[in-house]
Amino acid sequence: MQSALVTTLLSALLIGPSAPSIPTAPFGGWATINADPLPDNVVPGRKVQLTFLVKQHGVTPLAGLKP
Repeated sequence: MQSALVTTLLSALLIGPSAPSIPTAPFGGWATINADPLPDNVVPGRKVQLTFLVKQHGVTPLAGLKP
């Protein structure tokens, strides 16, 4: 157990500083996606239209998004 902890800490110390720093503030937070159920007539090899709703912070629906 202790050797696993030591290995994890050493890995974090060695890899952490070399990983690029990514600022998260400009990306704007999080969203949830609610997908509608699949249609009853789904056939393998044929196109099917899927519908879903993206909500900013899980509350406000976002418009104008493209998959």
